[in-house]
Amino acid sequence: MHVGKQGQVAQWGALIVGLAAAFVALALLGRLRLRLRDGADPLLHASGGRLTEPNDPYQLIVESDRYGVAEYFVEYVRQQLDAKFGSQLYRSGYRIYTTLDLDTQQAAERALEARLEAIESGADGKFTWPSYRDYQDSKADNPDNGQHTTTPYLQGLVVTLDAKTGQIRAMVGGRDFNDSKFNRATQALRQPGSSIKPLTYLAALHGGLQPNTLIVVC
Repeated sequence: MHVGKQGQVAQWGALIVGLAAAFVALALLGRLRLRLRDGADPLLHASGGRLTEPNDPYQLIVESDRYGVAEYFVEYVRQQLDAKFGSQLYRSGYRIYTTLDLDTQQAAERALEARLEAIESGADGKFTWPSYRDYQDSKADNPDNGQHTTTPYLQGLVVTLDAKTGQIRAMVGGRDFNDSKFNRATQALRQPGSSIKPLTYLAALHGGLQPNTLIVVC
């Protein structure tokens, strides 16, 4: 890559390495376009999927037809690929194909948000905790980097699988990826609930018990 001024190659190299993970994530769901023009040192900022500096002739632009969709899933895939390929992932120009269905994904995101908003509005009884909208209003004065795992407002998750293949069709790991990148679908710990029952019954059958065996626990 030719930049045109001494010393700027190293700066751009560090910048591109830092942005590589974001490029891979966006490329999973849309098209990626990179444009670089000669000029003064850039000071890039992020806004709505476009990395630009409006008053500088350098322009680095990331565009995606699906920006903002399935962000938790995209990051989940990126982590899997990074663990397998390491830094090669960001240099080798891989094309990544996933099992995600975008219609199902968008429906899942809308359904989750609608349900959480209904709960916060009191549809299931008085809700006394901060709502997402209240939090957004207060956050405007206190921005953060979105690295926290808990939020003061209500959260939820959705995972939709193909029953025949087990392939992921939709994944919503939280309410706002920019505010909390913690994926509640893949990273949160929760009680197994009734899903433990088949495993318990199977262990009992393998141990010689019959379906009509009566077990009394005192």
